[in-house]
Order: sequence, then C-alpha cells, then structure tokens
Amino acid sequence: MDLSISKKISSLERDYILDLLEKGTRVDGRGLLEYREIKIDAGHILKSEGSARVFIGDTEIDVGVKYDLGTPYPDSPDEGVITCMAEFVPSASPMFESGPPREDAIELARVVDRGIRHSNLIDKKKLCVVPGKEVFILFVDIYYMDHNGNGIDTASLAAISALKSVQLPKLEQKVINEQTFQAPTGETYPLDIDDYPVTITFSKIDNHMIVDPNLIEELIAEARVSFCLNKNGQITSIQKNGKGTFSAEELVKAAKNARDLAPMLQQKVKEYTRDLTGM
Repeated sequence: MDLSISKKISSLERDYILDLLEKGTRVDGRGLLEYREIKIDAGHILKSEGSARVFIGDTEIDVGVKYDLGTPYPDSPDEGVITCMAEFVPSASPMFESGPPREDAIELARVVDRGIRHSNLIDKKKLCVVPGKEVFILFVDIYYMDHNGNGIDTASLAAISALKSVQLPKLEQKVINEQTFQAPTGETYPLDIDDYPVTITFSKIDNHMIVDPNLIEELIAEARVSFCLNKNGQITSIQKNGKGTFSAEELVKAAKNARDLAPMLQQKVKEYTRDLTGM
C-alpha cells in the first residue's frame, strides 16, 4: 500500500496502538512478530492455467495465470517470458478507485515480479518452444479483492501458489498447407518449481517494527520494508516504502526476523499446493 494515502486516524487511536506496542501486543491481540491466519486455495479458477486465492487475515488477493505463445526477447531467444500485473478492485476498499493503474498497484506487481525472477523460481529455458521464434509467455494477473493491510505478502503467496498450480499444454509440431505450427496434444504438464520465494513485510511505527501490518497499522506507520527470501533463506530483493527511515540496526534485525519467519510461509505454500501435480 502507498503510505502517502491519507485516511483520518485520530490521535486517540494512534496513542492506543502505540501504548499496546509498548506492551508487546497489537490491536488484534497478536505479538509484534506474529502473522494473522493464512489460508490458501490454489487451483480454484478452472478457466486459468493456474490460480490461487490467498487470505492473510481479512486481506484477500486472487491470482490467475494465463499463457500465450509469442516471440522471445532478442537477448534471450531460448527463454520464455513471465510478466506480472496488479489490479486494485474498487470494491476492495473505499481508497481504491477505477482508472489507470495506481502507483501502489505497480509497486506490488514489481515486488512480486522481482521475487519470481531473482529467486530463479522457474527455469525460463523450459518455456522455450522453438528457439528464437516461439516461447510460452506467462501472464500473472494479481487482483486485490479485499484490503485490510499487507497486500505485498498476500500477493507473493498467491503468485507462488498460482504458479505451483499451472498446467501448460504439451505441444506437437504440425504442418498444414505448408505452414508449420505448434498445436496442443490434449495433454498438460506442471511447471518445474522447487523453490518457494516468499515476502516478509515489516512496518515501523514509532520505534517498533511489526510484521504483517493490518490496515490501521499501515496507515499510521512511518515506513515499510519488504524482504523476499528463497528456500535457502537468502534475501533476493528488498523494497522500502514511506517517508520514514530505518537504521542499519533495524534493518539487520528485521532481516534476521524475516529469515526466521520465511520457513513458516513456505511451509504453508507446500501444504496447500501438495496435491496439485497432475490436476
């Protein structure tokens, strides 16, 4: 979420939240480093090659993955293409309006895209059909359906879960009227994915760092930082937002906490996508 979005938060509300944080708790009863309940429903959109609906608390994000066959980039003629886009559905929040893509929607899509790319989640060479001529292009479409904070982590889980559910068509070469083309055989196969990159987001409120901020916490936070980690606990990308700053000590501590929390999120994806192969 763009921290520049303004919404009236009374001084009484802010003081109450700060008082709770001083005591090591939050408005919803969580600890400072505790996630809300996470639910994942993967493969729920039958008309998509892959899909997932993810809830973190009351925040809901849906992701659909579609494919097309197209021309590869000139500098990577034997690699497929993956592209992410995000849409903030107006009914998700009074703060979301119809129109061109919002700045925070663009940011969310870029964070998810970097998480996929920098972790080498998918071997794009395996998306090549005919080198230099035809490759699979995967479109990862992110829909923000219900906004109650921490869209980045929710979108990250939804994108990975959706990609885990993808079934691509097997193709065979055919020639008709001297024209050669690739045609589906009627069989499908899953993407070869063995990593689970997840994003862990912290908001800074006064001198407190909290994970998985809900909406009211986001609205009073001075800054936010998101870490993307692969299955080995390596940080592959970082995204900072907001006018506030982080000290080196705060970032080091947040990175350590992110490494501690990442296995829990990765295990969630494994559990909810375990039975998808061959669906």
